[in-house]
Amino acid sequence: MGVNKIPYKVVRDICSILKLDKRQQVRVFALAGYPLPAWVEELLSTPSPIVGEDGLVFDPSIIGHYVGESQEQHATAEGNKPIPGAENIKRFAIERVQGWVRITGRSFHKTTEKRVSTWHGRLWKVENGNILSFAIELDTDSRELCTLLVTCQNGEAEGWFYSGRDYRRFIYEFWAKKADSL
Repeated sequence: MGVNKIPYKVVRDICSILKLDKRQQVRVFALAGYPLPAWVEELLSTPSPIVGEDGLVFDPSIIGHYVGESQEQHATAEGNKPIPGAENIKRFAIERVQGWVRITGRSFHKTTEKRVSTWHGRLWKVENGNILSFAIELDTDSRELCTLLVTCQNGEAEGWFYSGRDYRRFIYEFWAKKADSL
């Protein structure tokens, strides 16, 4: 009998039974081979916030690989002061994994390019959809717990990386761009 489409009504019923949102319905209809109206292209090109299983809502454009620099700071009574010679190159990825968001990264000494640290963590707080707070674990062997605050906007990320146990021990300010936008 040849290739046959799933009847339109059946596709609509599947979407209803599965309680799919509009964006998911559009994808199901596209997979079933039904032409999409022009407004659908506009809907698909506008990223909608992602809600993870953990209930955190964030801007999907944040997901990706970043490359940038960081500067170690020293806390003083007058505020944070850069430590000369303590600049590093940072490479990190923010990824969505099974309903939650993780970050993985590495730091390299800016002049020697030797690895300074590896780290990974999990998102635990989001503000305004683009200010992310990660609980970070440094170098799997050390079990050092840290906090990473990242503000992501327009393919750029900036923030602070500091020890969770003693904020005065070390503080890094960093800035980065998405690797595909460099």
